[in-house]
Amino acid sequence: MLLTDNVRHFAGEVMVMIQIMWSFMVGKVMPDYDIPDVFGQCFQKLYEITTMLRRGCRSVIDLRRAVTEHAELFVRAYGEAAVKPKFHHLVHLPDDIAFMGKMIWCFITERKHKDIKAAALHVYN
Repeated sequence: MLLTDNVRHFAGEVMVMIQIMWSFMVGKVMPDYDIPDVFGQCFQKLYEITTMLRRGCRSVIDLRRAVTEHAELFVRAYGEAAVKPKFHHLVHLPDDIAFMGKMIWCFITERKHKDIKAAALHVYN
């Protein structure tokens, strides 16, 4: 039995699922069902962003534009209450890539999240 509407996965698994879900939406869902444009466009932007990140970002300008458009569509579709901290981190990703001069695999730290959280319990001020 599923007790919540949340699903937890590693970032790499989620990125692959986005690619698969986009193919399913384009091939099966969108032709047969009337999906409001804002939801389809929002998910398409997410697909574009994950594609850029998986292949290696060649243009920070294109990534920044896609992230901005996705953020605007996301808020229109789901409301500001649905925006989470990781969503905010995505907004800064193009600037981080520009600052570093190259794209590094930014999701590698997901594995260490539990270790960092455990250490942070003992840090004050």
